[in-house]
Amino acid sequence: MENTRNNSENNMSQHVGFYLKSAARYCLTVILFSLYLAGCVKIGPTEQTGASLASGESSTEVTQKSVYNINETAEQDNVRATLLSVTMSGGNDYWKPKNGYVYLICEFEIENGGQEEISVSSILSFCTYIDGEKRDLSLMAGVAYGEGTVDGTILPGETLRGAVGYEVPENWKKLEIHFTPDMMSKNAMVFSAKNSGAKG
Repeated sequence: MENTRNNSENNMSQHVGFYLKSAARYCLTVILFSLYLAGCVKIGPTEQTGASLASGESSTEVTQKSVYNINETAEQDNVRATLLSVTMSGGNDYWKPKNGYVYLICEFEIENGGQEEISVSSILSFCTYIDGEKRDLSLMAGVAYGEGTVDGTILPGETLRGAVGYEVPENWKKLEIHFTPDMMSKNAMVFSAKNSGAKG
C-alpha cells in the first residue's frame, strides 16, 4: 500500500513538473514574440536600400549595417546568411494568392560558424517590408513553395536552407528583409531586392 501511494505521488509530481515546464515554455514564447513585434515596429524599413539586384548601399537606420542583395553573404556573431533567390509565384492547383497578388518566395541559406547551436524561426527571426510596409509571413505561400521553410536548429558548422514566403501586390517594387540571428538582439542583417518588372 505504501509503495502504491509513493508511486502515485511520484506520478503526480512528474505530471505537475511537465505542465509547469510547458507553461514556462509557452510564456517564454509569448515574451519573445512580443519582443520581436516591438523590434519590428521600432526598426522599420531603412531609408536607403539596394538600388538594384546587383548593387547595395549603406543603411542609415539599422546601426550603420550594409544592405545586402541577392547572393551576397552577410555575417554577424559568427552567423552567415545569404539571400539566394527571390521568386514570384502564382501558387499551385490548391493554393493561390488573391486577385492582383503573387506569392513572393525568398530563399535563404544560413550557416552557423559559432561554437553553440542557434535556432532560426521564419516567424520570429524575420521582419519583412514591401514598399515600406510591414508584411506578415504567408503560410500558404510556404505551402505552395513546397521546398521547406527556414525553420530549425543549426548546430555548429552546419547550414540550414529554406524559404520565407509572403503574399504581396503583383506590382510590388521594393523588398527589404531584416534577419536577426539572435532573437534577443535588435541587430539585424538587412537584405534588399527590387522588382525589375514593376510598372510605374
